Amino acid sequence: MYNTTGGLTAGLIANLYWASKNYKETGVFWANQNFIVDGRLRWNHVVGFSVFVMLLFSCQNLVYLTIYFATAANINVGVITTIWSIDPVNMAVIDYWLFGQKLQYYHVVGVLSIVACSALVSLSGYFEGAPQIIED
Repeated sequence: MYNTTGGLTAGLIANLYWASKNYKETGVFWANQNFIVDGRLRWNHVVGFSVFVMLLFSCQNLVYLTIYFATAANINVGVITTIWSIDPVNMAVIDYWLFGQKLQYYHVVGVLSIVACSALVSLSGYFEGAPQIIED
């Protein structure tokens, strides 16, 4: 559920890029990503794989911890997922800092719509008169 198509698509594009680059340089399409190539240990492959594993492990654990603490706090996990959906706000700021990308009016409308809808979903229990769970 949380392994989204964005990560898979980015991985596919990156591997196709490196494969096509390898094909131009060596005549072999698929890039050799083994740890040992031509009898030598390729440290860049070992480090790249290790960083990938640590990032994936960290992301998955953050998802599980978020769901665990949301359940422990009697908060609907859907609300937490809704909060995650305001990520385009963060991405807009990072795009501006890294690439100087300025938002067009339709970007601003989209981001504001996402934030407004996230707020409405988060407050839906309040408007519907959902019972409040209070534990001593």
